[in-house]
Amino acid sequence: MKATIQRLFRKYGYEIHRYQDAFRNQEKLLAGINTPVIFDVGAHRGYVSTLYHGVFPKASIYAFEPSPDSFAVLQKRTASIDQIHTHNLALSNRTGTAEFHVNPSSATNSLLSTQPGVAKTWGQGLLETIEKITVPTSTIDDFCQTHHIDRIDLLKLDVQGAEPLVLEGAKQTFAERKVSVIYTEIITMPSYSGQAKLHEYMGLLNDYGFCLYNFYNFFNHEERLKQMDAIFIRNEMNT
Repeated sequence: MKATIQRLFRKYGYEIHRYQDAFRNQEKLLAGINTPVIFDVGAHRGYVSTLYHGVFPKASIYAFEPSPDSFAVLQKRTASIDQIHTHNLALSNRTGTAEFHVNPSSATNSLLSTQPGVAKTWGQGLLETIEKITVPTSTIDDFCQTHHIDRIDLLKLDVQGAEPLVLEGAKQTFAERKVSVIYTEIITMPSYSGQAKLHEYMGLLNDYGFCLYNFYNFFNHEERLKQMDAIFIRNEMNT
């Protein structure tokens, strides 16, 4: 298992030690599921979607990316993989449209605006908004109902501070215990306007019936934690 994941990370150009533990743990948590359903929310250009396909070759993967430019790359990268279904929209707390902030680094694009002075933490030329566009939005609840999806075995979130909006849009799905594992990015230093603090984030997931499994991939600014990833599992799995 470890060797397989290492080969996949080398194939797609990822740092071997940066993500492998998190992916190995996700594989362990989903080991009993033959055809998992995975939501890649904030799929960007499809790197993680293709990694998930490598780790879970029988999975149905729904990849969501609102940026037209990033979505075009995502489509091209995954065009030959039937199990990856791409959607050019942002998952959020309501269905409709929303203002989307386009930044110099496409990986930092967000539904949330950038806080002033963010360059001190992240450096110049990354998060400073250069354009605002209107993008379509949906909620997890509405999307699952429309597409007749009755479970999400793995919900991956990387939406640059807007993760609580995505979670808010899944209240019914959570209430019906249809999500098993959440793998999410958490930004801990002020970066986006309206981003949740760590304790707020963990409290929200606790309210939705999830507990912490582990933290991964720590990034610091000087001596202060600025970002990390985390896996949360449904409380019933915590045995």
